[in-house]
Amino acid sequence: MRMKKSALTLAVLSSLFSGYSLAAPAENNTSQANLDFTGKVTASLCQVDTSNLSQTIDLGELSTSALKATGKGPAKSFAVNLINCDTTLNSIKYTIAGNNNTGSDTKYLVPASNDTSASGVGVYIQDNNAQAVEIGTEKTVPVVSNGGLALSDQSIPLQAYIGTTTGNPDTNGGVTAGTVTASAVMTIRSAGTP
Repeated sequence: MRMKKSALTLAVLSSLFSGYSLAAPAENNTSQANLDFTGKVTASLCQVDTSNLSQTIDLGELSTSALKATGKGPAKSFAVNLINCDTTLNSIKYTIAGNNNTGSDTKYLVPASNDTSASGVGVYIQDNNAQAVEIGTEKTVPVVSNGGLALSDQSIPLQAYIGTTTGNPDTNGGVTAGTVTASAVMTIRSAGTP
């Protein structure tokens, strides 16, 4: 009996160790990538196109003498595109909030301030008809439709420019040269149906 137990124990141990020795060696000719997936489920009737989730709009260079003469630089056009819009959509509402704006700054986006920043200027936003978009104020735009049904792809065309904080020519020398970096968040608040 003792011999049977020893033989059985030896057989079990042999099979355990033989399995270990036959295990595949770690591969040194491969690489790994970690993949993280993110997304969001919304109740909105449109979603922002993923290529528009983060944009950098280059407003170019502008001289202080140009701001003395006109008070603003040339407008740069850009758009926020929406996809998967419901066909019953009637209008799109949005709000632009400035990351550096306080409650009283509603005419323009307040640029970040550091040692190399320009002063006396802001970044103004307007719609494609050159009508001012006030910061923190909800705007409504009509949808593009065909045969009474909204198209699934919509666009909110906008323009931005650098201007004096007074909105007038800089006759008192309040503008100093430097970088202008302003940031904002555009929230599509709702999309109404008829």
